[in-house]
Amino acid sequence: MIEQKNFGKISSKKLPLPNLLDMQQQSFKDFLQLDKKPAERENGLEAVFKDVFPIESPDGHLTLDFVKYSLGTPRYATPAEATVRDGTYSAPLKVLLRLTEKDGNKIKKATEQEIVLCELPLMTDAGCFVFNGAERVVVSQMHRSPGIIFEEDEEKKQSTLGKKLYVARIIPYRGAWVEFNFDLMNVLWVRIDHKKKVLASTFLRACGLETNAQIIQTFYKCEDVAIKPSEIDNVIGRYVAEDIIDPTTGEVLWNLDEKATIPVDDKLFQTLVEKKVKTIKVISGKPRQDDPAILATLEHRKDSIRTCAEAQAEIYKKMRGQDFVVKEQAEHFLDNLVFDNTRRYDLSRVGR
Repeated sequence: MIEQKNFGKISSKKLPLPNLLDMQQQSFKDFLQLDKKPAERENGLEAVFKDVFPIESPDGHLTLDFVKYSLGTPRYATPAEATVRDGTYSAPLKVLLRLTEKDGNKIKKATEQEIVLCELPLMTDAGCFVFNGAERVVVSQMHRSPGIIFEEDEEKKQSTLGKKLYVARIIPYRGAWVEFNFDLMNVLWVRIDHKKKVLASTFLRACGLETNAQIIQTFYKCEDVAIKPSEIDNVIGRYVAEDIIDPTTGEVLWNLDEKATIPVDDKLFQTLVEKKVKTIKVISGKPRQDDPAILATLEHRKDSIRTCAEAQAEIYKKMRGQDFVVKEQAEHFLDNLVFDNTRRYDLSRVGR
């Protein structure tokens, strides 16, 4: 045996070698939680089942609930035996389920039954698993954390206006990705679940910001300006942020859904003075130079959609790749894909 010499000033006896497999083994124990009673389990495998169940039938009359789970006896007594026999060291995962039959709000019948769901691989004392006689380990990998990510566009560095272009992604733990990016003309586009892109204005209308006034007032700081001859220099060239209505007759003098990207000119100003309009709401500052994205998107030739229903139908057609649209399905398609359906879409605690 080779004699070992220690040239360190600190004695090695004071630094015992830790169990380097403790993290893997403890993680798998926390995943199974076999040392806890079923009512005390919260995370791990228990959380997976609670995330999936209950499962309801389309008409709501039948509900399948998860009650508890347990592990059966492994087929092989030891991992070594599984290795010799070219088998998998695993145990049957048994799940107790409850099927409830309802008649309206009343429970008509409830049946419980334990079923074998699958064979669950078991971790050995060496922190590995045995599959078909071979030892395998779980390798930890890095992945995109749920949340919102902003980054500079690597392909398109600058727009035609000389502004830097950026990309934003809403990355969920489970569900469809939503990606926002600009083109060279500073028009903002949205791509859902890596499918065909739609204008950001169409996406916003489908989300509930139906009119141009709602979109502009959401993304721009606005202010009220007085309409009088002395204020003409402060009004000419500004962009209106809401419909202008004749206070006397109720006539719409300036429809923002049609003229959102046209600034106030001399003709409109004189009309407002003649109609005795006292104030109008305009966008603060110089949006064309400072933040042109929303205005550029609203004046795009494809921005012809004006209602929430039309926007939902457009997204439904793009995502499903079909021209025939079922109105009821289009209304709930975006909510089920991105927003309201927690079964299909979840940002997780980290993402939120």
